Amino acid sequence: MSEQNSTPQKKSSGSRRQAREAALQILYRMDGIPAADLEMLVADSRRLSAELATHFAHFLVPEGQREFAAELAAGALRERQKIDGIIEAAQTQWKLGRMAAIDRNLLRLAVHEMLAFTDIPPSVTINEAIELAKQFSAADSSAFINGILDQVAREKRPSTASS
Repeated sequence: MSEQNSTPQKKSSGSRRQAREAALQILYRMDGIPAADLEMLVADSRRLSAELATHFAHFLVPEGQREFAAELAAGALRERQKIDGIIEAAQTQWKLGRMAAIDRNLLRLAVHEMLAFTDIPPSVTINEAIELAKQFSAADSSAFINGILDQVAREKRPSTASS
């Protein structure tokens, strides 16, 4: 995985949140694709870019949010196996397949962001994930998401992790 040093163009937190929401929608939609088909899609960068562009156009994602959303979604898809291993190592109570699909994909998105976008503090990523969980998932999901992401942050970026 190539590490990013900064996010695409400095954005306001509102537009970043909307970009995260668009990326989450993409991950959620692609969660149901059979693994072999998903691997072929991710391996073909032109095809993946076309899928993302189609999604952005269909859901009227503003131009200014598309680059960050695409980098989040494509990166999480490319690194899905690694990210899934990190999530499973951070908690032992649930296998990914037993988690709600929205929670599973929100975790994938946030873990990718923490690993790849080093200019975004883990506490910001975690807070954004909690807000998305409150908006799109079950009532108790935000605490579940917070616990796992806090553990990941402590293990992966101990010098900047939130408590």
